[in-house]
Amino acid sequence: DFNGLSIAKNWKDRTYPVVCLDFSGLPQFRDEESFRSALISRLLSAFGGVGFTYDAMSRISFFDQFRVWLAGLPLNSLVLIIDEYDAPLTAHLDDSRLFNEIRTVLSRFYAVIKRYEGCLRFFFMTGITKYSQTSIFSELNNFDDITLNPAYATLLGYTEEEIKSGFAS
Repeated sequence: DFNGLSIAKNWKDRTYPVVCLDFSGLPQFRDEESFRSALISRLLSAFGGVGFTYDAMSRISFFDQFRVWLAGLPLNSLVLIIDEYDAPLTAHLDDSRLFNEIRTVLSRFYAVIKRYEGCLRFFFMTGITKYSQTSIFSELNNFDDITLNPAYATLLGYTEEEIKSGFAS
């Protein structure tokens, strides 16, 4: 990124593979199996670009194959961004049975990420709802929630000054 600039000689870091998962595009589901299938398809598409392959003919489950792949990655070698993590849950607030089934599937995915977090150089997750009481993140209890931290207040969105100047009537 700094080629041709004087700062280039001071840049010691390197670039990292980035996986972006956007859960906002996951549609509503009739059952746990259709959600699991759509999630696995989304994960295959996203992680396939950085080297993960899934052998559907194997007797080893998707999440176990994913776990083995993550375990083989070097430390601090992957960036993971999850956008709208809560979309599959929010879409099913009116169906507690399906909500709980989706939560269980997502929890399994997050458990694998937590177990092999050493391979993550950076992890960033966004959503509009905080599901703190659903146990979906019991596996991800060591991440820093910057939602209400004033130091990050202007990271995303609008500052008070921008609202006053841009939306003045």
